[in-house]
Amino acid sequence: MQHIDKLVRRHFDALAQSYDEKANNRSAYLQTADEEIISLVTRTARRRPVILDIGTGTGKRLQGLAARLPDTTLYACDVSPEMVRIARANGLRRVKVATLTDLPYNDEQFDYVFSLFFVFGYLSTEQERTTALREISRVLKPGGMVVIDVINRWHTGDGHGYSKRRRTIVSELIQGRVKHKLEWGDVMFNLDIDASSVPGYFHTFTDKEANKLFRNAGFSIESHKVIGYGSGTTQAKLHQGNFLYVLKKRSEK
Repeated sequence: MQHIDKLVRRHFDALAQSYDEKANNRSAYLQTADEEIISLVTRTARRRPVILDIGTGTGKRLQGLAARLPDTTLYACDVSPEMVRIARANGLRRVKVATLTDLPYNDEQFDYVFSLFFVFGYLSTEQERTTALREISRVLKPGGMVVIDVINRWHTGDGHGYSKRRRTIVSELIQGRVKHKLEWGDVMFNLDIDASSVPGYFHTFTDKEANKLFRNAGFSIESHKVIGYGSGTTQAKLHQGNFLYVLKKRSEK
């Protein structure tokens, strides 16, 4: 939906100056996801792998990963012009403004694509999410891999700093559907940024929904982990965390 796309862009433009500070509130979660990425690339990388980070934000997180992944070539993009401006000012090279549904890169250019900190959930329709996955597949080399995390619709907490009642989740979903005329699974919210209340949006996923999207787009699911949003620890039960997937582009027959 075009109005949601514009809302998301405005939200992250407004958030850009304080983005890194707010991200620190979920440092345990982010660090666990980053360890998964380091392990994956270290195990599977070809010589001098080429990596694309979509929705890179200020680029700080990608630069932290790059410091631990020598001999890699990094590209990045973000929908927010203000985020990209800050990323460039911070010294990130090869970064540009772009949407997930129209990636300005060549076919089969990358060995890995990262879609982190729930970037995929800012797409507002199933068609957009399908188009984005096809674009990711297009720019990936045969056998290329994707690391992607999404917000678990029914994540009620892991006992360490994050909790949400199931009835609260249901109320948010009903408001998104009835009040805002959005898809089931969509959530509208407001975030206080510099004394202003800025509207925001995200789509939540079930594991079944995410699996179907990924497989239909031509990916195999190499691994799936549930990571607590408060603790950053890997959990055994689906409701105890958000979802981190490692996908592989299937070879055409």
